[in-house]
Amino acid sequence: MNLQKSESLELRTVEELLRHLAETIVPQTQIRFSLYEEPRYRAALRTQLGDNPIPAAIAGVLNPRPKIYGDGIIAAAVIYLEPWAATQSGQKIELSDFSPLLDLLPKKENKSQ
Repeated sequence: MNLQKSESLELRTVEELLRHLAETIVPQTQIRFSLYEEPRYRAALRTQLGDNPIPAAIAGVLNPRPKIYGDGIIAAAVIYLEPWAATQSGQKIELSDFSPLLDLLPKKENKSQ
């Protein structure tokens, strides 16, 4: 998701993206979010699906690091769908191509075009 410099990136935006992704991949599965604390994140969420204690994703808005990525606001997401799916099915699951997952994320128009 590309955001213009004038737009804000908040934890709610990250939650909406994760919710959309989870509802598309595993519809009719309970999705729970809890706060996740780690020094590199300004604010972050841990996503759990159903009653499974293994996190399905950890994502959030990173703390500012101007020397690394300038003045922008950056979000990061680590998606653990392989171990989550393996635990649910009892079988080894490998996601070899992530492009279909990326296609699920909503696209924002680039206003500079």
